[in-house]
Amino acid sequence: MLNEKKVKLMTKIAIYEKNEGKDLKIASKSFKVDYVTLQMLYTAVTTTIGYVCLVALYVLGHLEELLIEAGNVDFPKLLGNIFQYYVMILVLFLVIALFFYSHKYDKSFEKVKRNYTDLKNLAKLIEK
Repeated sequence: MLNEKKVKLMTKIAIYEKNEGKDLKIASKSFKVDYVTLQMLYTAVTTTIGYVCLVALYVLGHLEELLIEAGNVDFPKLLGNIFQYYVMILVLFLVIALFFYSHKYDKSFEKVKRNYTDLKNLAKLIEK
């Protein structure tokens, strides 16, 4: 005879693992510091690539103007300004990533704890 509680709990766990499997992997396979640090590294790399692309697009879009004014431009100051804006944008994105991925990990960890509780309850039912 099938135990209805067991079947319901097993179904709940299976559905949860199917729908929330990615969250289970996030919180169960890494520490919070490692996960957040890795995501911040990805954010730094993608922000850098995006910023370089934006600067390149700006230069290509205004190439004629830049070539005409090339003799009057203070290049060290211009490069300093470009770098300064890069650092400001990078810091902004890293702070946003820190809060976003910390919150995401915390939510995933709560889901893992709920799943672990369900698994413990299932183990108790199986022992009976």
